[in-house]
Parts: sequence; C-alpha cells; structure tokens
Amino acid sequence: MKVKSSIIKSDMLLSLSLCFFAYSFLFSQGKGGKWQFENNGYDTASWDAVENNGELQGQASYSNVAPMVEGTYLWLDSSNVHDYFKVEDSNDLDFDNENIGISVWIYPLVVGDDVHWIVNKGDQYTNPKTTNYALRISKKKKLEFLIRDKNNSAQSVASTFNIPTNQWTFVAVFYDYGAGKVYMWNDSSQVPVDTLDFHQEYFSNDAPLAIGSWYTSNPSSPSAKDFEGRIDDVRIGTTINQILPSATEVVEKNTGSGPHYFYLKQNYPNPFNNQTVIKFGLGRDVQVCLDIYDLLGQRVRRIIDQNMKAGNYSFTVNIDYLNSGIYFYHLQAGNFSSTGKMTLLK
Repeated sequence: MKVKSSIIKSDMLLSLSLCFFAYSFLFSQGKGGKWQFENNGYDTASWDAVENNGELQGQASYSNVAPMVEGTYLWLDSSNVHDYFKVEDSNDLDFDNENIGISVWIYPLVVGDDVHWIVNKGDQYTNPKTTNYALRISKKKKLEFLIRDKNNSAQSVASTFNIPTNQWTFVAVFYDYGAGKVYMWNDSSQVPVDTLDFHQEYFSNDAPLAIGSWYTSNPSSPSAKDFEGRIDDVRIGTTINQILPSATEVVEKNTGSGPHYFYLKQNYPNPFNNQTVIKFGLGRDVQVCLDIYDLLGQRVRRIIDQNMKAGNYSFTVNIDYLNSGIYFYHLQAGNFSSTGKMTLLK
C-alpha cells in the first residue's frame, strides 16, 4: 500500500507541476492588472505580463475605516479635487479591437449631479481627446462603458440598473469585441444583469490609466469629473474569470463556524523582501495544503499540510533562501483550489 500511495503522490505532483508551468506561461502572456490597495498601489494580477504599479495623486489616500470590502481601499474625499490613482502607460494596459473586462468595488458618496469616472485610460486635455476604455457613473446614475472612436466621438453603452450611494457595490463590464456584446454586472455572480449590443472599434493611446478620474495632461487641472468615495479591488483583464472574483474565491458555503466561504487573499506586501503574509479562510473543517512553486512548476516550500478547523488564517512566510523572482502560492482545501502570484525582491 505504501508503494502504491507513493506512486499516486508522485503522479499528482508531476501533474501539478505541469499545471503550474502552463499556468505561469499562460498568465504571464495576458494583459491588464489588479489593484487591491493593501500594498501601496502594486499591481497584484497573476495574468498580466508586467507589474503596472500606481501612485496616489493629489490628496488621494488609502484608508481602512469601516465599512470595508476586504481591507484597505482607495479613499477619494468629496472635499478634495484632482485626487485619484495613476498608473503610467504600458502596452499591458492598452487594448485594440479585442476583448476587455473591467470590475471594481465602489462606494460612491455622490451620484447623479454629474458624470463620475471610475476607470479611464486616456487624456481629457489633448486634441483630440483619448479614451481607450472607461467605466463611469452617468448623470442618470447608470453604469457606463465608454470608448472614443477614430473620429474623436465618445461611444458608450449604459446599464439598466442604477448605482446606489453610501454602500459597497460590485460592478463589472465585459466587452466581447468579436460578438459585438457588452455584459454588465452589479453583483459578483456569474450571471450578467445586462447583455447589450455594442459594435465599436477602439484603439490604444499613450495616456496613463486613472482610477477615480479622467486624467488630463493640463498641469493646472490634472483630472476631470472625479469619483467621490471609496474604490477597491480594481481588475482589468481579457477573460470573464479574471474580473469576476467569485469564479475562484467563493466556491463552498459554510455549514459551521468560521467564514461563510473559502477564500485566498493576495499576499501582503507584494512585492516583498524575504518575508510576506498569506491570508485565507476555510468555510468548514478540511485537509489543507499550502505550497509555493517557482516558474518551472517546482515546489520550493510546503507551508501547511494538515487538517484545519473552519476559520480565518494568516501565515507569515519567510523564503529568504530563494532568489529574486516570481513565485506562485497554491491553496488546496478540500475541493477548493486557488492560486496567487507573488514577487520576491532582494
């Protein structure tokens, strides 16, 4: 029995290594980014090609004053102007006549008085103006997806649902360019609320990505139509699974104590120097394995291999013996499986 068990385990490890090799190859070729704001503006996406880290602008800040979605969020005070989060231009953030998805948690303080930009890749000050893609709240309190065409005309499509104030709301949009459809969500389930026709070409630009505004290159007025309130967990990608966190982060309901679902959070800080923290939650008592793999799919550290009670967990991981580079941490808890990408810098 021991020999058979050893063979099965070897086969499982080989299969897992091959999966991680494929994972690292595929997701390193993707585009977009993910900004969760617990780590000073680092891009934590596992699917993009480069790290698109951003910086606070004006009097924008990070806050963890309740209520929160998952921790620290981007705080854009309505008493301030020209406060937003800026990510410099890169090919990783430009899309040309291809699929694009955007999702974000928002907590607006003001809607309906004017347009408020949530995400915009473009420059309002240039002539012609540029908008590769954008997500905004319209004056009618709708969610709008917008691009600017080759004739310098804004083309948009709006949701049927309204955006409420003073509460957290998940919003997402996915533009299936080939099918000419835009899908919109106001919750993180797999079923979109709206399926809308949209047949517009769009093209890249050399402007920054602004979260919480429409960037302008005018030094005296560096943003327009700012968002007012809280923003968290901004995701841009090329597939629906990349923008819908529920696809991988919530898979089993809790029947006992502890959190109501299984989850694996982005490590913090990231990038990190030797030591980082990995947090996860277990919706029920379960056998848990938490491992770290390199880009070749080789396991370089086993952190956990034991039965664990339902609950929230935080582990400080020290891997000072490894070289600088990209690594993956993988949580297997019963039927729940999730992977994150982390960057070690020495």
